Amino acid sequence: MFKKLSLLVIFFLVMGMSFYGCDNFLLSSDSGELKMFLADLPVNEVDHVYVTLSEVQVQKEGSPWETINDFGPGGEKFDLLELRFDEALLGEQMLEEGEYNQIRLIVGAPETEDNELPNLPPYDNEESYIVKADGTEHPIFIPSGEETGLKIHHNFTIEADTITEIVLDVDVREMLNEAGKSNIIILRPTAIQVVDRTISGEITGRVIDSETEEAISDRDVIITALDKDNKEVAETVASTEEDNSGNPAGSFKLRGLLEGDYHLKIEAEDYNTKTTEEKIEVQAGETTTLDKSFQIEKED
Repeated sequence: MFKKLSLLVIFFLVMGMSFYGCDNFLLSSDSGELKMFLADLPVNEVDHVYVTLSEVQVQKEGSPWETINDFGPGGEKFDLLELRFDEALLGEQMLEEGEYNQIRLIVGAPETEDNELPNLPPYDNEESYIVKADGTEHPIFIPSGEETGLKIHHNFTIEADTITEIVLDVDVREMLNEAGKSNIIILRPTAIQVVDRTISGEITGRVIDSETEEAISDRDVIITALDKDNKEVAETVASTEEDNSGNPAGSFKLRGLLEGDYHLKIEAEDYNTKTTEEKIEVQAGETTTLDKSFQIEKED
C-alpha cells in the first residue's frame, strides 16, 4: 500500500571528488561537507510563523564557532509553516572531520532577561513573529539573546569525503506555550528537534473522514509513529487545507524515523482512534509515501 521515493535525488556520497564552479578538486582527507536544513513540525491554529536568521554556526567541543552561513545585513526571514512538507537549505560548508556538539542560530528576535519575559507588551517586532488564524500578531522572543544566539546541543559527526545532512525541525506547538497574558512567544532550544537524514527516513500520507471521504478540517488529527516495541517515537498533525505546493488537506509528514518498521496511530476528537495493522517500512535517506488515504470513523 505504499511506495518509496528517495529524498536524496540531488545529494550523493562524495567519494574523493567535489565540484566547485567549473573546476574539480580532490577533497582533503580530513574534511567533509555539512548541509543544514530548516523544517517545521506544524500546527493548524496559526497562519504564519516568521523567523529571521542572520547566522548559522556549529562548534566542536573546546573549539571556536564555525559559520555555516552568514545571511548578511537584515538576515533572511523564513515562514516555518511553508516548510511543513519541505525543507529550506540553511547553509552548506566544508568542515574539519570530527565530533561536533553544538549548533547556534543567531535569531532576529529580542531577548528575555534570565529567561524571564520583559515587561513591555505590546511589542512590535517585524523580524520574528507569529500570525494566528484570527489575524493577530505575536512577537517571538529567545531566551539567550541575539549576541549569543539560540544554542542547540546535538552531537553529530563530520566524516572525511562525506556529506552529512541534518534538519532542524521546529515544533511550533511548543512555541505556543505563552507566558501568562503577555501573548509573547518564546523560541527555546527544546522546540527544535535535530534530524540526521543520513540515518533516518520519513513517512508521508493522508487522513480522511470515512463517511465523507474528505479531509477533517475543523479539528486536529494527530498521527503518531509507533516502533516495534509500540513506543511513540514521532508525532505530527494533518493539514486542514491544501498548501501552496498542492498537498491536499489531510496530508501529513513524519520526520526523523530511524530505519525499521512502524505502525501509525491516528487520533482526533470525536473520532475512533485507529492503529494501522500493516507494518510500514522506513529506510534511511528515503521517504515512504503511502498510496492510500487512512480513513477514520466518528464515534457512535
